[in-house]
Amino acid sequence: MGARKNPYEYRPEYYVQGSTARKLNTVQPLRQEPETEPVRKEPVRRHTPRREPDRYERIRKQEEERSSKKLVQIDRSVNFFGMLLLTAAIALTVFCCIDYLQLTAEQNRLDKSITALQEELGLLVDANQAKTNRLTEGIDMDVIYQTAVADLGMVFPNNNEIIYYQQPDTGYVRQYADIPEVAISILDELIP
Repeated sequence: MGARKNPYEYRPEYYVQGSTARKLNTVQPLRQEPETEPVRKEPVRRHTPRREPDRYERIRKQEEERSSKKLVQIDRSVNFFGMLLLTAAIALTVFCCIDYLQLTAEQNRLDKSITALQEELGLLVDANQAKTNRLTEGIDMDVIYQTAVADLGMVFPNNNEIIYYQQPDTGYVRQYADIPEVAISILDELIP
């Protein structure tokens, strides 16, 4: 089995045609002649007087003194009112952080109590459903129907005797007063 070749290896004999420029001469000459560099002329320089080395030291010292004066001025600019304002800002920040931590703790406490109450509600709903099932097991609906129709003379209502009303979104209906009678036709209004 032959050795695997690197697909990313550069091979000058192969090239991809496309947006790249083509190589015109792919064969290298056998012998290269050394190129001679043209002789450069020295530029003509103007005569400038030499500066004394003490001058540079003096300028450097002046710059250091200026920068130290600026630092001293910055230190002097923080006066009593500036310190008072800075202290008030720090106190306000600390107060906000403490208040935030208290609110977070209160929220966590309320979340835990809500979870506990939801679990308790689930248990109560299950217990209520079990009691309802236990009570309805002993009731025979056919016997109740036969007693109502045969013994008590009950019948199903006609369409004009049914009154519809909006049921509230809550799961319970409480009747505090009698349901008002609704006139179904004009004859009901004329004949009392």
